[in-house]
Amino acid sequence: MKHPLRSLLPLSLSALLALAGCGKKAETVAPSPAGEIAIWVDETPITMGQLQLEYARTVGGRELEGAIKDRAIRTAIDLIVTRALVRADMLRAGDPITAEEVEKARAGLIANREGAAAEATLAMLLAQTGLSQEELEGNIKLDLFKNRVVHEDYLAREAEFTDAYLKEYYDAHPAAFTIPAGRRVSMILVRVSADAPEDGDLARDARQSLEEAAERFAAGESFDSLALELSDDPSRERGGDIGLVVPGRQPPEIAQAVFSAPVGGLSSPVRSPAGWHLFFVREETPETLQPWSEQLKDVLRKQLCRTAQAEETRKYYQRLRSAASIRFVGPLEGVSYTTPGDDAGEDAGDDALDAVDADGPIGG
Repeated sequence: MKHPLRSLLPLSLSALLALAGCGKKAETVAPSPAGEIAIWVDETPITMGQLQLEYARTVGGRELEGAIKDRAIRTAIDLIVTRALVRADMLRAGDPITAEEVEKARAGLIANREGAAAEATLAMLLAQTGLSQEELEGNIKLDLFKNRVVHEDYLAREAEFTDAYLKEYYDAHPAAFTIPAGRRVSMILVRVSADAPEDGDLARDARQSLEEAAERFAAGESFDSLALELSDDPSRERGGDIGLVVPGRQPPEIAQAVFSAPVGGLSSPVRSPAGWHLFFVREETPETLQPWSEQLKDVLRKQLCRTAQAEETRKYYQRLRSAASIRFVGPLEGVSYTTPGDDAGEDAGDDALDAVDADGPIGG
């Protein structure tokens, strides 16, 4: 497999060096052998090959440019450095993770993947993560050990989330519980690659398929059955339901199609980088404050617990970084160690071992 980092080293790592204040020019940075050591984490070496592979996993085959590419490189560096730090801490602690614990955690990952326990397999999980089985089990051990370390601090945070605290939080943060005005929409997507010409056979056939679907809908067929039959999007299993579409959060061509269509009717077929779309506008919804309820309270508690877990994890990683010697050598000599976001004064974001996901209004 061709590692994207190898080909982008001359430009993007020079940009990264510039971000670190070293001011090196692009033409002075040359590609390096995969076996060359690039980072020392205390006494643990990390090679260019390891960093190239981590970058390839980070970007998932996407072609990135400029500042986004530099951020992806720093994300890859942070991931691989953080794992080295946690691994060393686990060895120092002499607190082994058992094979039974790993197997239980792995089974949980498989069962929760895409919410399809019956269909998910270990092979699928390995393919989706780009890890070997040994690497996956190694990462599970690190994650389990990290959870042990932060457990007591996390429990203290969790105890704060009493019913009274949650209601006060709700009253103080109405925007977090407000569902914005928008349209409930279903979609049929016929995938066509972004580089397929507009007048080519693939694009023409996709558009024709959606025009025929619109005719069948007008003749009385349900959009749900048409989506199940024709759509290439996972939403096909829900009758094409993609939920609430809010103004200002979509590409202009998608927004134009959705918000110009009549409620209860269809948009015209519209092209995006993913392919051709046909939208069905089910209803228009006003801005709504979710009422306080037992269900919302439980959702809020779970979200605050996830946030607390992520915050305690970041504190743990920061303690490890502060106590460690992290040295960049060879092709990365002169780079200062910062996590993505440090230079912008923002939170570094996802846990380096497992992501915490919290988008949109709470419970929305």
